[in-house]
Amino acid sequence: MRDERPEAVADPDADVLRARGQRKATLGIRPEDLTLAGQGSGPRLQAKVDAVERLGATSHLHVSVGPHALIAVVPGESAYAVEQSIELTLNPER
Repeated sequence: MRDERPEAVADPDADVLRARGQRKATLGIRPEDLTLAGQGSGPRLQAKVDAVERLGATSHLHVSVGPHALIAVVPGESAYAVEQSIELTLNPER
């Protein structure tokens, strides 16, 4: 049975895992594959900024999405603050 939700990411192994009765999986997301929602067209995530690492040409945003901690790479000149709510998107090509 395929997940028909529009935000679901297609995965050829998903049906195999479901057939085996395995319901849990670990998803790894590379920081460079998370972008600001205005810059991408993939599924959107509501996030809260926990920390900002300004590295010159880029900044790393340490964010929380519900109970999950993620890191997003954004342009260095972006002005974000701890506790700020932002919207991120996943690169659907990755």
